[in-house]
Parts: sequence; structure tokens; C-alpha cells
Amino acid sequence: MTQLNSANHSISLPFDARSDIEPVRRLIVPVPSCAADLTCVTQKVWNLADSTGASIQFLGLCNDKSQESSLRRTLVTMAAMVNYDHVSAQTEVIFGTDWVKAVKSRCQPGDMVVCFDHEQYGVHKKPLPEILQPDLDVPLYILTGFNLQNNSKLRWMAQAAAWIGFIVLALGFSMLQVKIILLDTTWTILLELLTTAVEFWLILLWNHLFI
Repeated sequence: MTQLNSANHSISLPFDARSDIEPVRRLIVPVPSCAADLTCVTQKVWNLADSTGASIQFLGLCNDKSQESSLRRTLVTMAAMVNYDHVSAQTEVIFGTDWVKAVKSRCQPGDMVVCFDHEQYGVHKKPLPEILQPDLDVPLYILTGFNLQNNSKLRWMAQAAAWIGFIVLALGFSMLQVKIILLDTTWTILLELLTTAVEFWLILLWNHLFI
């Protein structure tokens, strides 16, 4: 662990390093447009959350509607991979181009911002931690040792998760409705309508996570 700037509480953490970090309330994780190996990234973030007792907030920045669905799938997939044991994660897509403004608008006392070291932004292509560091009032931790790559694999995994969810919902409710019909009670029609309404509501909710 190498301290970069004690005034701004910025610390660089190699990917395979075990960190001794004081407890924090929440990890704010700006997700770059490209992702490193998904398993490695999410495992390191989970380790930080586990060691600090923090929840996780994945943030995406988007200025193009055509990229929104892909970004949402990325965030949902990452959140699903760290939502286990006592660690919980949420996602949010912010529209705009200014990471400093986006991150600062979500930071609260007790939070900690976690960045990857290779992603670059702006006209001068500066690393995101370098852009954020001067303007943050909360600790900034930098995960190093990642080779960022195209996130086509991540998009494929998110799409697969979406389709699996749709199929499970459709099959599950179909089986339930068959059982209701076989009961042949005076409540059959009402139960059919109720389960159909619930099915559509769950499908809309699931769809909202991936679009």
C-alpha cells in the first residue's frame, strides 16, 4: 500500500494487495467505459467492502442514449456479482460528461471513492483518479494492476442474464397458472388474472434493470 497524498487521503492499492482500511459507510465506484476482467474487478471491490463494512454504489456516466442500455447492463451485472454475504450493492446511471461533478454530487460524509488507475478522460486524457483527487472531500482509493479491455464479454454476460431471467419468469408463471386451472375452483379466473398481472409487473421490473 503506497500513500500518494495524505492531504487528500489518496491511496494506491495493487490489485492483489490485502488492505488495512478503516471502516467506511459506502464505496462509490465510478465504472469506466471499458472494464477489466469482470471477476477480478468485482472481487477486489467486494474485498474492500468486506474489509471496511461498506455498501457499494456503482456509478456510470453517460451522455449518449444509445449507450445507456449497455452501461446499465454492465452496472447490474457487476452489482449482482458482489451482492452476497453481508455486502450489498446498488447502481446508478448519471447523464453528463463531468465525472467530478457526478461523483461529488453522490458523495456523503463516511463515503470512500474507489477508482481504477488506467482509464483516461478529457481532452488531455488524464487518469480518472488524477481528475477526481483535487476536488474530493472524501478518501480516494486507486485500484492498480488492471489491464482495461473491451467489455464485449461483459455485455454478453449481461444479455445472457436478462434472457435467463425472462425465461425463468415465463416458465415459472406458466407452471403456476396450469396448477391454478387444475384446481378448478370459483377463484380460478381471479387467480389467473392476478398471476398474469404479477407476471407482467415482474417482467417490466426485470426489463427496467437491463435497459
